[in-house]
Amino acid sequence: MRRGATPLPRRTVGAYYTTPGLPSSTASPTLNRLRLVPFDNDRASKFDRIASEVTGLGAGATLRWVVYSDNGRGYPGALVLDTGAVGDASTTGVKEATVSLTLAARRYWVGCIVQGTDSTLRVHSGATAEALGSPLSSLGGTTGALGHFSSNITGAAPGAFPADAPATSQAPMVWLRKS
Repeated sequence: MRRGATPLPRRTVGAYYTTPGLPSSTASPTLNRLRLVPFDNDRASKFDRIASEVTGLGAGATLRWVVYSDNGRGYPGALVLDTGAVGDASTTGVKEATVSLTLAARRYWVGCIVQGTDSTLRVHSGATAEALGSPLSSLGGTTGALGHFSSNITGAAPGAFPADAPATSQAPMVWLRKS
């Protein structure tokens, strides 16, 4: 947990959690672009589902969810989870994948990659790093930035997030369900 941050209420089994405090909208994220936002896990937790909401169709589109650890300097580090292209984004609604994910009490980075064809998703959008409760050092005060992105991810996510990736002001909302 971040120093000086207010602890989150105890998480409930079966409930879904996302990065709090960020505005949402809908958008068509760039195809094959991995966008990550921080996910602060204030106590060790197990999760059994990962999900996003598709709001507009993309025939043949799939979703690939990822979780990266924080590198200890407020930047995505090593890959923790890559679900593979398992979410069907060719119909609207909440799409989810079954996972077995245990996260320690620390910061992680969660994201979703739309692959195949474009779809419209519920996204975090138009926020600033300060909306997360403290500046994200890796964003360098970039106005409107809430995470990082890496382009041209047509298959599996990279094992380590690329160094010096640009900041992003939009990222698909990703929910984790506590088990």
